[in-house]
Amino acid sequence: VQLKRHALGIPPFWENRRVWTPQEEALLGKFSDAELAKRLGRSLLSVRSQRLKKTSVRYKAGENLWAAKHVKLLGTMSDKEVARQTGRGVGAVRTKRTKLRIPNFVRVGSEWTAEEDRLLGTRPDAELARSLKRSVVSLRSHRWVMRIPAFGVTSRKWTRKEDRLLGTASDREIATRLSRSIRSVLKRRLRLGIPNRYRIHRKCRRRKFPELYSR
Repeated sequence: VQLKRHALGIPPFWENRRVWTPQEEALLGKFSDAELAKRLGRSLLSVRSQRLKKTSVRYKAGENLWAAKHVKLLGTMSDKEVARQTGRGVGAVRTKRTKLRIPNFVRVGSEWTAEEDRLLGTRPDAELARSLKRSVVSLRSHRWVMRIPAFGVTSRKWTRKEDRLLGTASDREIATRLSRSIRSVLKRRLRLGIPNRYRIHRKCRRRKFPELYSR
């Protein structure tokens, strides 16, 4: 019955089904599915299904689009106020603002001085924040906007010779040879799109000689 109903395009019978109103359908595609579901008190699946059925708007998987008018609000008021006006979480607003490198909203008397800017990255964020009587979040956000690396983080450039070694052995072994962290080696290899040939070779050996890996 279910297959036949589906083939005929007949929706299932829901005794307590809540019918979509024209006003609700007009909002489809203007907000992210998650945000609209929260606003309308509907399930995420219901909103996504109705959007696909009634509009031509298509989102990439995991994409949470920002309206241009909402982006313009970033940095013009506190993240908390932007969150209230856009219906998003404060964390989501802060992340978006930081990603776009938009400075935080500055209240009168809280502007960053040139002397404070020079101190960024010279001490741990928490320690420096206490010294300057600012929040860690504010200090870290400002440091990020100024493109100043965190204290203790060194940026050692990769050489062509090092790049040629990537994927020729396990990331752990390459990290040991180059005196780098495994995380650094992994990120560099993935960024360059280099497969881990060591793992591929090992998988081939496992298929060819399964008795060696039976334990």
